[in-house]
Amino acid sequence: LVGPPAKDVWISTFHALGGEIMRREMPRGRPFVIYDAADCAGVVKECLRERNDGDKRYDTGAIIARISHAKNAMTSPDALVPEGEGNEYDDLAAWVFPRYEAALQRLHALDFDDLILWPLKRLQEDAGAREAWRQRIRFMLVDEFQDTNRAQLLLVKALVGEAGNVFCVGDDDQSIYGWRGADI
Repeated sequence: LVGPPAKDVWISTFHALGGEIMRREMPRGRPFVIYDAADCAGVVKECLRERNDGDKRYDTGAIIARISHAKNAMTSPDALVPEGEGNEYDDLAAWVFPRYEAALQRLHALDFDDLILWPLKRLQEDAGAREAWRQRIRFMLVDEFQDTNRAQLLLVKALVGEAGNVFCVGDDDQSIYGWRGADI
C-alpha cells in the first residue's frame, strides 16, 4: 500500500533487531550460535554436574528464569535477592550464573537474552557502530512498550541517541510480562 518508500521501513522484534546488529557487527571469523531453551537447559545441567550435589535433581527452568531475569535487569542473580533472604534456587542461580556464562562463551553460543545484551554493549562501546545504526534507524516506534525490560530500554536509547526520535505505545494496565523482567 505504501509503495517504494516502504523499502526503507524495517519491522522487527527487539530480538530480531539485536540478531541483525550482531550479524553486521560481530567481528569476521567469529561465528556464533544462538541457543534455544533446550540448549540452555543442557548448559545449566552441565554446570550442576560440576557442583556434585549427588543425586539431587533441580528444576533447570527455575534456574534459567532467574539468570534470564538478572540479565534483563542487567544485574547478577545474587544482587536480585539480598543474601540470606533468598531461597535455595536464588542461591543456586547465583552459583550457576558465572559458570553458565563461561560455558556459553567457550561454546561461542548466545542465549535469547544475549540478543539484546550483546548489541547493547557493542553500541555503548563503539561510537562508530552506534552512529552508523543511528543513521540507519532515524525514527523508531516501539509498540507494547509496557512489556519492555531495562536492557531493551537501554537498547532503544542507544539507537535513537540525542535526537530522541522514538514513539512508544503502551498501556501500563496491560503489562503481562513482569514475570519475564518487564519493568514499566
